[in-house]
Amino acid sequence: MGRFYMLSFLSILLSLGCSAMVEGGGGSSNTTGQTDSETETNSEDTTDIGYDERPIIVGSFPESGKAAAAKDVEISFAKPQSPGARFQCLTTRVAAPSGQWKLCDGANGTNLIARPNPGSNGLTRTEVRLLFSDNTPGNSISFEYYVHNSLANGFRCPNKASDSIYFKAAAEKLPHGKPFPAETKLRNPFISIPFDPPVSGTYGIKETDGLAEPLSLRRRFVLNQDRTMLLLTRTYASRRLGDNDHCEVGSVQTHNPMDTDPERFRNRCDAVVFNAHGAAACLYVDGNGAVQFRGNGVGFSIPPFNAAGVDHFLWRKMLANRHDWFSAKCFSSPTCNSGNPDIIYLPDHEIF
Repeated sequence: MGRFYMLSFLSILLSLGCSAMVEGGGGSSNTTGQTDSETETNSEDTTDIGYDERPIIVGSFPESGKAAAAKDVEISFAKPQSPGARFQCLTTRVAAPSGQWKLCDGANGTNLIARPNPGSNGLTRTEVRLLFSDNTPGNSISFEYYVHNSLANGFRCPNKASDSIYFKAAAEKLPHGKPFPAETKLRNPFISIPFDPPVSGTYGIKETDGLAEPLSLRRRFVLNQDRTMLLLTRTYASRRLGDNDHCEVGSVQTHNPMDTDPERFRNRCDAVVFNAHGAAACLYVDGNGAVQFRGNGVGFSIPPFNAAGVDHFLWRKMLANRHDWFSAKCFSSPTCNSGNPDIIYLPDHEIF
């Protein structure tokens, strides 16, 4: 009798083993969309896998919502907690989704830096997920940015100071307190800032004035935590000034009273910080690395500012594109530049 039970038990084991070989054999069939090279058998213990773990982005260029050349896009991740997990990416044009999941680094998927190198201009999305050691894909996160080939040979501007240091320096001179409205849009290249300048008959400011909508690929616009100040810095050097190290974000007039052409007297700004009324502080970093305020030398002020050296009209200069702050761009159609190479076409305006 004991021999009969032993033979039956062995038969069951053999049956189970054959069934497992049928279901998992061959290595060429899977349901996760991976190629054979991405689904090699992994013998690691899977008891510590956390299938709800998502990748964590710890750094990127550009920042989310900003612009970059395709070759410059870089996303850095924290090391996964799940043993044996690899990074998978899917990069696609937002307006025309396509593509398939691939290991982010093009190798074994364990590199903590991904360089998607998207292939076309426009709003781009890179989705990232973990592929766990048993080849189960996790939930993804999304990262959106704007890609344009006009930046391909651009000089990337260094960060001379942190955002917080610029905001702190501006706060010492620039009156602020009113927050920027929720309608403020700061995703490159289609910026929209509804400034609220004080109405002034003397300076020709009407109640309906104040909306600034610059088209910008090479500058970044960032609000401080309480949304009362708006920082403007450069990510790429000026295209029209030779694309080398011209990383000043703009300039302010000094209005030198001894000269008949005040336009010639303009001081450069490494950063500009606006308040919600459109007044702004011009900041620069000195030879010792300290952030300094650069006054415009104008001897007048308008309520509610009354702040010496603050440029009360910088919102209007940006709105009117004075001093050539922004190069010519268009977005209505691929032929909107009428063949002029100096006018940059920006796709995907309709989905911003």
